[in-house]
Amino acid sequence: MKRLIKFRLPYLFAAAFLLLCIGISCSEDPTWTKPTPEQEEIIPAVFIEDLVMPDAEEIFIPEDPIKIMGTGFDKYDVFLFRSTSEDPAEETKYFQAEISEVAEDYVIITVPKTIDLRSYELILKRYNKQQVLGPMTIYKAHFPAIPDQAGMTVKGRVYCGKKAVADVVVSDGVIVTKTDKDGVYYLPSEKKMGYVFVSIPSGYNIESEAGYPAFPAMSQQLLNEDNEQHDFALTEIPGGNTNHVMMVFTDLHLASKTPNTAGKYADIDQYKNKFMPDITAEMAQYANVYALCLGDITWDAFWYKTMNQGPENMVEVRYQLPNYKELMKNFPCPVFNVIGNHDNDPKVVGDYFTELPFKQHIAPTYYSFNIGDVHYIVLDNDQYDNYNGGSRIERIGLLGDSDPQKWQMAWVAEDLKYVDKSKKIVVAMHAPMTSAGLNPIVTLSGGNDLLGLLQGYQVEFLTGHTHTNHHAKIAEGVREHNVAAVCGTWWFNVKSANGGADYDLCKDGSPTGYGVFKFNGTAVQWYYKGIEVARNEQFAVYDMNFVKSDYKSAVGAKANEVLVNVWNWDEDWTVSVTENGQPLTATRVYRKDPTHYTWQKDVLEPAHAPGSPNSTYLTGYNAHMFSAIAQVPGSTIKVVVTDPFGGVYEKTIVREIPSNLPAQ
Repeated sequence: MKRLIKFRLPYLFAAAFLLLCIGISCSEDPTWTKPTPEQEEIIPAVFIEDLVMPDAEEIFIPEDPIKIMGTGFDKYDVFLFRSTSEDPAEETKYFQAEISEVAEDYVIITVPKTIDLRSYELILKRYNKQQVLGPMTIYKAHFPAIPDQAGMTVKGRVYCGKKAVADVVVSDGVIVTKTDKDGVYYLPSEKKMGYVFVSIPSGYNIESEAGYPAFPAMSQQLLNEDNEQHDFALTEIPGGNTNHVMMVFTDLHLASKTPNTAGKYADIDQYKNKFMPDITAEMAQYANVYALCLGDITWDAFWYKTMNQGPENMVEVRYQLPNYKELMKNFPCPVFNVIGNHDNDPKVVGDYFTELPFKQHIAPTYYSFNIGDVHYIVLDNDQYDNYNGGSRIERIGLLGDSDPQKWQMAWVAEDLKYVDKSKKIVVAMHAPMTSAGLNPIVTLSGGNDLLGLLQGYQVEFLTGHTHTNHHAKIAEGVREHNVAAVCGTWWFNVKSANGGADYDLCKDGSPTGYGVFKFNGTAVQWYYKGIEVARNEQFAVYDMNFVKSDYKSAVGAKANEVLVNVWNWDEDWTVSVTENGQPLTATRVYRKDPTHYTWQKDVLEPAHAPGSPNSTYLTGYNAHMFSAIAQVPGSTIKVVVTDPFGGVYEKTIVREIPSNLPAQ
């Protein structure tokens, strides 16, 4: 029903008009123009006759069109939403609406995109006079109020524009429910985790956090009120997102460190000047691109400028999660973050409290979302307790005794009740499920319990933590992809140590980099992209006759041995080696990468003398190495490597004859 408000010129409505300078300074209003004497004479006291405003109960949201009936509108009129409040001390705000159409008996204006959600008076301004057209309230959505329900402490609505979205899963980290046909949900939440989140449905994106375009606003902090409402706004993706690409990177260890004599370069500079240009260029090839950061986005040892002197001295901030968020806010696609063991507050005690900054600034520590035919589950598999108040005590796994760890596994079981077995499951967590040897097995505490919950699904595990690459087939249809680190060997610039590589290295000899996972429905293909390394560069070849003697003795290298390091190898790859056109047997071995080991001996260890470097920096054994024994020195070696998806990569080296070895 419309409200009919008639104004006739003979009536005394001049008293309802305010000069623009009352309530808002003329000098502060860029739309005000002083009229000429001639204009002053012809401006009527009431501009619009036969005014019909929208019904008082009609709901409008930002960017909505509003049609106002009446005669006397002019294309040069200015329409202002003036805020109203019962509090006289509250500042009056003005938002200007754009005119989209003017006719003889109506005008259509558009609600400003940036308008606050509240009550207003709509004012028509013409030169230095104005007419109050009537009250109007701007809401988030075109929906009626949600009534309270007994026993329910959290409620809300999930919507897309003017449409309610049904069957969307919503959770507080303990209880899981879904929206009804009106997009409404209720939770009898005890508010243990302090937030409510929506499991973004397939075919939609969600609004980003204000000021942080790369951070999806899928969670909201709870206010601990008796009854509180939290709504979530979705955006429908034209054509859907069944086909999508997930960029997977991990272990940034950002700490705002400066260079030192061991070849360690400033981490922020390397992030900005190496990682970001590389991944941005790679993403530009694809549509429907998203990103997963698998944890250790910061480095807890550098959260405070004063560390290891007791929590009372941890006062001045050095580099923490808000710094990371500011650095990442304009990342070219939505980023879903995983908490790592180094993303916990080292100043406080107890797993619940050490992870609070992550929940407050980044995301829930566990949550889910859907893209196309894939259901993503993000988990926290580190219990970070700090029982000694600043002396870190942590346990990698899923079966800790802290409340969040207990709630998490129960939540996974509830979340999966809403996921059809036809969907692909991707589990993203920081620490790996399996060992990295020649015959990997599940080693993560609680890993087999999780596999029990996932029985019947096709599953891909995406993990980090190790700063190495390894893949494992855990069971039929269940695989793990452990992705090497963006920071490599904790931002040590390994390539500066010797001429053995043209790129920065991780502990297994892989270049620093990230994984790219291309989904077509539930089918997936993947590859590893080294930072500042060509896409078709997937392995390194070493002539062991020319490797330093200390490496040879460390790994038992043989004369005329050729070693091939296939960084992203799994059991579906093939490796072929020929010498002068004749095939050689390539045997998979568990060895150290020669270049990284040479850097360790020549640069890292001398820099820490007379002490020892941190053991986590040392070269690790890896299971993606292949050994072939050549027949003679000085031969031509060709290596052909084929990935599971038909990609073929080749390298040919002409081996020199060592000066102390005669040609044969």
